[in-house]
Amino acid sequence: MLTLPFDFFLTRLVRVGLLLWAGFMVALFILPLFPQLMDILTISPNRNRIGTDEWPYEKSREGFFTDLSPGRVKMVEAWDGTFLRALMDYDGRMFVGERNDNLLTTDQQEYWEVVETADGYRDSHPLPFPGPKMRWGFDWLLWLAYSPFSIVWWVWKRYTYRLRGAVFVGLPGFRTIRIRPLDRFVLELGENGTDLVLLRKRDYSDHTRVAQFEFPVFVATAETKNMIAVKSTLNGIFRTVNPYRLAYNVDDWPHRLMGVVTSALATYARSKVLPDINPADATVAVKGALVSLIQPMGLCIDDLNVIDITPASAEHAARLAEPELAEADKLAAEKRAVGNAANIRESGKALREYPEAAEIAMAEVEVRRATVVAKNPNAFVFLGNTGNMPVVDVVQERQRRRTLPQPTPQQNSSIEP
Repeated sequence: MLTLPFDFFLTRLVRVGLLLWAGFMVALFILPLFPQLMDILTISPNRNRIGTDEWPYEKSREGFFTDLSPGRVKMVEAWDGTFLRALMDYDGRMFVGERNDNLLTTDQQEYWEVVETADGYRDSHPLPFPGPKMRWGFDWLLWLAYSPFSIVWWVWKRYTYRLRGAVFVGLPGFRTIRIRPLDRFVLELGENGTDLVLLRKRDYSDHTRVAQFEFPVFVATAETKNMIAVKSTLNGIFRTVNPYRLAYNVDDWPHRLMGVVTSALATYARSKVLPDINPADATVAVKGALVSLIQPMGLCIDDLNVIDITPASAEHAARLAEPELAEADKLAAEKRAVGNAANIRESGKALREYPEAAEIAMAEVEVRRATVVAKNPNAFVFLGNTGNMPVVDVVQERQRRRTLPQPTPQQNSSIEP
């Protein structure tokens, strides 16, 4: 009976395994060439949303790949929610734990601190070269044993990312991306076209931004030192500096951030009386308070704009504006009086230069007066700007004229020289 040695079967088995592996890798390298198929295999958190206003709906976390835009970080998790690693591709930034001058490991929060790329290092890549951080250890020697397969697998993932911008996450049911509900707030113009309205939009998000992002906040009421409530609209510019803390140390970071911004503004308003409150001072005070309040969340603030801070009550706003309006009316009346007296000043100046012109002016006055009185004996003749004469004086003058004897028609028509 002919028997084959065990080595023969082992050799055939290895060859078949290598051929299957090669065929599988060829199929994987062809896969990115089909965009529609890649879209189906990519994780899309809001895939189950039907209408724009529908909420809540079931999040979708099934897929093999995820898209990654510059300035964003995504957290890779096991299917049960256990954190595995973070993905980032942002020019000039790296995770501090990737540097060789520290002993940080991926299970430590400090490892995922986002810093500027130091000299001698490369920016963080979502698909770094495989292999342990520290060489010549047990993990490094173990990796050497399967490094040929690991490197080929890494080349395919890099090829797919370069071609399609898709990062391989893992098999559905084993690996996925952290997805959470997110309330986003957007400033839009109101129906009158002037007032700003803060709108809330709800959906699912699978990333955090290590690049700058805007976060507007509307504070409906905050009491001042003199117990007058004010309202304010603020717009902050923030960045994520530690995505791990933002994802796992804070349950609902948008509402917490809104709370600390509101608290900071209320603290500022409570220390001031209303006439002393202004957007410039509020900006400095609130921004300074937020630096320490948001640091445990993994956030930092780059800029803050207090767009508006005014009395919450329209009645209070109108009453507080009355002194300023009265002062404006006073200044306007003074300027108006100076303007109305200009013709008198000019007339007096002309008479000083030409005294003989007074007789001409007097004759013109008598002609005008006689003409008016001839038409109406009770008429009141005022020479100059009638707007300068109080109404009470006009009425009293008319009453005085009614007590005088009424002239005859012949007297009305005669004009004395």
